[in-house]
Amino acid sequence: MKRYISFALSALVLAGTLVAPAGAQQAKNNDFRLAMSATFQRMIQSYHQGERSPLSGDILDSSRPNVAQFFGRRTDASVEHGPHSPDQSIALHYYRDAVLDGKRTAACLMTFDTSNPAFLAGYESTGLFTKGEITYYLAAHEFGHCAALHQASLGNMLSIKPGKDQELFADQYALAFFLLQDKINTAKKIIIFNRQNVAKDDFHHHPDELQAFFDAFPPLDDSLRANVKNTYDLVALTINVAAKAQIHLLAKAQQVAND
Repeated sequence: MKRYISFALSALVLAGTLVAPAGAQQAKNNDFRLAMSATFQRMIQSYHQGERSPLSGDILDSSRPNVAQFFGRRTDASVEHGPHSPDQSIALHYYRDAVLDGKRTAACLMTFDTSNPAFLAGYESTGLFTKGEITYYLAAHEFGHCAALHQASLGNMLSIKPGKDQELFADQYALAFFLLQDKINTAKKIIIFNRQNVAKDDFHHHPDELQAFFDAFPPLDDSLRANVKNTYDLVALTINVAAKAQIHLLAKAQQVAND
């Protein structure tokens, strides 16, 4: 557990250094990209404490022509966020069999356009999150996508249906990431943000499901939490808690129907 927590704290320190020159929105966005890249890669390093099959990842700037050209190629799976979603600028591309830096690996490569002046505005304008929390949240959300795609490609779990189900799992993983470290207030902010700032007709909108996950998450003294040593273990815990939350929601819906 100490190694996992140490990684999380070091990422928070990095995220807290995001300072941009006045008026230089693109520089600010690029600083965020670098911080999110470092955070995401540390999550992958932690994941490899439990998963031997290689996985790599990074976040690249799609405003650069060579990056945009590269991502014109075929991928094994992509997560494209909706045009009205707060994270609309991010796309995650999954490659089951890639070669990065001369090494054969599965890869999760994310892109966003640093020239987009509104990229972080959807989060910052709410006043809910610190810059560190935004970095953590988006990195954890995208890592949730990445880990699910990787595990499905290995045959270790069923593929998650694209769209609403994929986005729900990614947000559930992000909640688990904060809740495991007892960052209760940050987890609550994610639920509030989803309820108040994501349109109801957007497939990212799932506040009731997130609240059920929050309520089903094991308490501090539960052995399920004690067994989480890395982000690989946290994926397994997320799947477990998500199943319990779904059962609770179905039971609640049935009770309402009976009444």
